[in-house]
Amino acid sequence: MRNEAEMIAVILRVGQKIGVQAIAISGSRREPNAISDRFQDYDIVYIVDNMQELIAEPSWLEEFGQIMIMQTPESSVLSQPSLGGRFTFLMHFEDGNRIDLMLCPVELIHLLQAEPFLERLYDPKELLEGMTVPDASIFFIKPPTEKAFHDSCNEFWWVATYVVKGLVRNQLFYAADHLYQICWQELLRQYDWYLAHQADYRLSTGKNHKYLQSYLSEEEYERLTALCFSSVEACGESLWKIVQLFDEIARYVSRQHHFLYHEDEASKVMKYVQKWHSRKWREEPAK
Repeated sequence: MRNEAEMIAVILRVGQKIGVQAIAISGSRREPNAISDRFQDYDIVYIVDNMQELIAEPSWLEEFGQIMIMQTPESSVLSQPSLGGRFTFLMHFEDGNRIDLMLCPVELIHLLQAEPFLERLYDPKELLEGMTVPDASIFFIKPPTEKAFHDSCNEFWWVATYVVKGLVRNQLFYAADHLYQICWQELLRQYDWYLAHQADYRLSTGKNHKYLQSYLSEEEYERLTALCFSSVEACGESLWKIVQLFDEIARYVSRQHHFLYHEDEASKVMKYVQKWHSRKWREEPAK
């Protein structure tokens, strides 16, 4: 596996060969508190004046090394473009390295002010001179408004009834999808608020909550991870655990922030879930 010095050398060589105007690096490899390991990406920006040519004829990417797999999100039909006229090549190489390469037209260089920890690697025309970029605070969890707190709780309790419906109908995929994609995410949102409040909102749990584990007690971690979606029964047990945990953590958050907690709403849905849990997610035989 090529080391960082070797990768930076390749990035500079390829960029200069294709005539880029400037090169910068950002992301975790320039974030002081990021975990440093072999899986860190190289978040690279090439400032260019011929982006469409480079996209149309991408053979120059072979200069970086043997590519195992590549993705170009801005050209995918599965999602909408999100980079405002820029383009990315996400490349995972055979040696384990990964480069997330953004092509940024010169006229859109101002958009790079949203890139945290941006550092110049090559800038002969000083296009990036004096640019102010965000620090780690951009990732800090933001305090919720009372409306956001209530919406999160309502979304959790509302969707919990969908999970019950799927379990009783023996529709495991439907139930598990709602439980994980929505209920679980709202539970993690509440944990973010709970933990960030204790740190005066100078804390980030990272993308997809990747650092959340490090802020949890052993007991909290065990409760959050004792979940399973492999069968209707297992998914049902997970739902019952999650609703109890959500009620507990949401009450903490409401007290921390002096928000009203709609206990009546929570209590009614918990009783509804408990009823079907006691029936093992089965309809009563018709009389």
